[in-house]
Amino acid sequence: MSKYRFVEVKDAELWNSVVVSSLQYTIFSNSNYLRFIERKYALFFVYKGQQIKAAVSLILSDDEKRCEIDDLSIYNGILFFNNIEQKRTNSRVERFELTEFIIEELNNANNSYFDVVVGDANSQTIHEIWHGKKLNQYRKIYRAKKGYLNIELCKICYYPRSTTREEKAYVNGREIRIENYINRKQTIGE
Repeated sequence: MSKYRFVEVKDAELWNSVVVSSLQYTIFSNSNYLRFIERKYALFFVYKGQQIKAAVSLILSDDEKRCEIDDLSIYNGILFFNNIEQKRTNSRVERFELTEFIIEELNNANNSYFDVVVGDANSQTIHEIWHGKKLNQYRKIYRAKKGYLNIELCKICYYPRSTTREEKAYVNGREIRIENYINRKQTIGE
């Protein structure tokens, strides 16, 4: 059993009053901002005993079955809360543990916002996972013409697939090439 608990936060004012004390806090973590961008979202605290150790906000798909990336909330991530009495090394170890715990929670059956599993970090090395059967299958599919259309995770991705550097700008007499996205609507899933 884990020493941490992953608890959804329904009280926006409580969320705001707590996350503002994190060194990672930005306005993009504020529930008022998240409400403003008009996307479904979920807020979570990670507790150790009665103490809040971390916070996470997730932008959700319309059906609330998966987590999505949104250009208007790209600076969100895990917000950690410092314990000034904790040694720096212990703090880093705890952040690593918290990150692992959050990933595990988001991957478990009760919180299945992500459904792609490519390996088991508990029993495999990073090298084994990276060169493993599952990632190699994804690479093979992705390399095929329009292979990304056969990978569920790629279907919902909004990142462009190619760029062009034809546009130029001049700053203080220096030429700068501007990369423009091409061949892609900037809409998730299209």
